[in-house]
Amino acid sequence: MNELEVWIYNNNVPHPDDFEKNYKSIGSRIKNAIPPVFEAYALIYHPFKVPKGELLREKERTKAMWLLIIAEINRYIEGITGIDSSSLPMERYDFVPVLQTRMSAIGISKAVQEEKLELIDRELFQVVIKYMRSKNNFDEEYKNLDDDKFRDLSWQELHDFYGIDFSVKSTLMTIHDQRKSEDKIVGLGGAEMDIIPVNECTRLKEFLKTIDQLNVDVNILCGEYNERYLKENTQPSIDVEQLDVLRNVYLIAHPEKDWLILNLFDTSRTLVAGSRPFVVSLIDSGLFETTGILSAEQRIDSFQHQ
Repeated sequence: MNELEVWIYNNNVPHPDDFEKNYKSIGSRIKNAIPPVFEAYALIYHPFKVPKGELLREKERTKAMWLLIIAEINRYIEGITGIDSSSLPMERYDFVPVLQTRMSAIGISKAVQEEKLELIDRELFQVVIKYMRSKNNFDEEYKNLDDDKFRDLSWQELHDFYGIDFSVKSTLMTIHDQRKSEDKIVGLGGAEMDIIPVNECTRLKEFLKTIDQLNVDVNILCGEYNERYLKENTQPSIDVEQLDVLRNVYLIAHPEKDWLILNLFDTSRTLVAGSRPFVVSLIDSGLFETTGILSAEQRIDSFQHQ
């Protein structure tokens, strides 16, 4: 551990002895993650990613997909039987009785009907597979969450979509535990975990410049990209302009530890600690989705919503 990590480890409050046995009921608190020596605390919520446009549930996407597939099936049937595809049902239906009735209505004999039904039975599966392969694979199309097909989705907007109250107790598990899998938003990308996201670092840079904080200490997760700036995960004081040049930043600190900004492991939230004026200024900047002022006793684990 480097100097910053040692200071945090030696000055935060350890979990009680029975924590591992009763962690869901005991929970982790701010004082367990960061020394409770600061006047005020707040959380910054990392945004989710969703495709631009109206939010779409999986069940709505599935329904739309089936409409397209049925339309393609009906076009295929029209080619085989001569039945006008627009007259066929646009929902799942039992093909045999429907097609027998329609073919009889246009004068197709029983023998020819049997031949056509046998052909449809043999070919229909491959028709559907070929059609689906011809369409863009959604998962591949939206694989890169950084491209211009996506936008940020706030925790408040996500909670509003599901009609769930958003509060300081909300965690990544809150919505997961209260929605059905079929109600998942199509293309929803998870909020970034384990590091302070680059876009958040950019906004933190903007904020720190407004209060004339031009140098900061940082800790990063190791990576080749950072080697020209930091070696062996030490935390020199760097120019604040470098905050969004570095990658995998998880801790930003005032050189004299007047304040700390720390990613909370595995929670998609960043913890801010400092004087009350500092934390209030960050909240009031409008650059982040944040909580109000919190105390060191506030729970921050993923089970507090239960």
